[in-house]
Amino acid sequence: MVLSNKKLALGALAAAAIQSVQGVAVWGQCGGSTWTGGTTCDSGSYCQYQNAYYSQCVPGTATTGATSATTTTSSAATATATGLRGLHKLAKAKGRYFGTATDQLWTNTDTAYLAITGNPDEFGANTPGNQLKWDATEKSRNVFSYTNGDYQVSWAKNHSQVSRAHTLVWHSQLPSWVSSGGFDNATLISIMQNHISNVAGHYKGKVYAWDVVNEAFNDDGTWRPSVFYTTIGPSYIAIALRAARAADPTAKLYINDYNTDWTGPKSDAIYNLAKSLLAQGVPLDGIGFRKIQPISEAHLVVNSFSRTVQANFERFADLGLEIAITELDIRYTLPGTAALIASQAENYKYVINSCLAVSRCVGVTVWDTSDDYSWIPSVFPGQGDALLFDSNKKPKPAYYSVADALAAATIRNVPTVLYESMRGVPGSLGGDWVVNLRETGRVGRVCVWDRPGYGFSDNGPSAEMGHVSDALWQALQHEGEEGPYILVGAGYGGLLTRLFAARHPNDVHSLLYIDSETSHTYFLTRARHNTFFHTHLPILIAPLGLSRVISLIKNHTPRKARVLANVLQHTEWQNPRLLSTLLQEQYLAHSRQSASFRDLLEVERKYPARRPTIVLSSGDRVSKEASWREAQKRLWEEIVDEKGRVRWEILEGVGHDVCAKTPEGAVGTGLDACEKAVEDLVWKD
Repeated sequence: MVLSNKKLALGALAAAAIQSVQGVAVWGQCGGSTWTGGTTCDSGSYCQYQNAYYSQCVPGTATTGATSATTTTSSAATATATGLRGLHKLAKAKGRYFGTATDQLWTNTDTAYLAITGNPDEFGANTPGNQLKWDATEKSRNVFSYTNGDYQVSWAKNHSQVSRAHTLVWHSQLPSWVSSGGFDNATLISIMQNHISNVAGHYKGKVYAWDVVNEAFNDDGTWRPSVFYTTIGPSYIAIALRAARAADPTAKLYINDYNTDWTGPKSDAIYNLAKSLLAQGVPLDGIGFRKIQPISEAHLVVNSFSRTVQANFERFADLGLEIAITELDIRYTLPGTAALIASQAENYKYVINSCLAVSRCVGVTVWDTSDDYSWIPSVFPGQGDALLFDSNKKPKPAYYSVADALAAATIRNVPTVLYESMRGVPGSLGGDWVVNLRETGRVGRVCVWDRPGYGFSDNGPSAEMGHVSDALWQALQHEGEEGPYILVGAGYGGLLTRLFAARHPNDVHSLLYIDSETSHTYFLTRARHNTFFHTHLPILIAPLGLSRVISLIKNHTPRKARVLANVLQHTEWQNPRLLSTLLQEQYLAHSRQSASFRDLLEVERKYPARRPTIVLSSGDRVSKEASWREAQKRLWEEIVDEKGRVRWEILEGVGHDVCAKTPEGAVGTGLDACEKAVEDLVWKD
């Protein structure tokens, strides 16, 4: 958003509103929490509440009496809108999110507004409009306030919505101690880093993305002369992004700006900046585009704009960046005519289709829910009605146009991430990192499964690999969990993943191997007599419970995991189902007459052609074990289809449990590589 609500209540619009002796002229301001001007409208118009900071004289007669200038709730909203189609639900089916921005929810008693805004079928993401900006979080130097921001983020979570955080570094809404402090380069860098570290660190793990830098350029593509640019120079953006990544390693980091969705000097400047940052290794995940055109301009822009916007989005996507439309509203000159309303609906459709046409466009956020909460009237006199719901919380033609665009889009199915958890006991975080990708909105669908005898799964009739693959396929079909699948396999699960891919190649979207076993390492290591002995010895001593005590002490198992462990017969080595499976797997590894051996030969012969594949290998094992290094090399060079190879990463200093949780404060670990690999595969066509 361009201005804070506080600024919206000040004199810019008042100067434009011509008052007469009879009262405030039509479209003039007639109220607001800090308004000191006239509150009586000219004959033939009445004072209509827009938001807590602004009321406006509109033509006509109020049906329930004019709203008081100091009223803090909307009298127009009394009923929940009917006929809703679920915009986020529709967007989610196409691999996108649909969100809204909100402000001051802690004082809002407008039940109709709250019901729509908090409906996760309508909005799957929520952006706090002003609560996370600098003037709200650090009004005085090094004195931080999070009360209002915490409320907004918690409200979103309680309504099954993710939070898009806005914004850390912006030239506007800066406290005077920052903008007029006269700090030198080093001091301002320190102040900026401290602010980002505290604010982003406070919301670590709680937000999906941060608009780290907002509005860095003028419309002509030159640098905006903010206090950060004039004091620090262009490097302030890289410094801010690095500070944000250190403060919250899992949040997506965005640069956000307006008038950038079509090709032109401003979007060119941001494109060149993004290329430069990525070349330097600066963490940047996405670009936020704002679309707030009035219809009088959009008719001229949109018909060419639909083509140039898509091309513009695609060039950013080609850099490997996410695209998001972050602040969408489309206004017209009041009063709205049938033609304007129809044009608005068509323009919304153009914008949505522009996002749907680019695979890396992850979602759309409208800048608030209904017209009575819009910031437009206070900044653009005589204009408004820019959102999808009217002031009575009824869906407008634009709403149904968006719904139709989302429903009609013919894009590929959203792939399901299919991951074998590797663990005998849930709560040991075997698949939690994948589930977290889903919960934070970074992937659309996730399915974590246990092979027979592991986790919550019962023993199968056999531990043969083919039986496991067939059982998984049957379970997926039974649950209606259709492909395509992003197959993720770690260790032994990599073999199962390859067999599943060989048997169901048309259902495979892409593959990720995480320090995966190969047929060579499987028979070489599991058939060794010492490996056989090491399997049997723990089974013999399992009834003593020693492994459980050692595990609890060593791993500091959380309470939830301990409860789950009790449900599942305590630890892995005290779970009779798991012990039975382990014994079967060992016996099968010793027998080259087993079906598992034949299954592995099948894997060697078949590999789904051209399927994007990423291989992640433990740097510790590769550096210490020559046989493991050769096996990982063979997996990449001889087994993975050469036309599907994306990358092979050897993760230095990372052990076999590659996707283990990131140690507090650590950046760039195996967990980060695992998450990034899955996200990259989601967008591969």
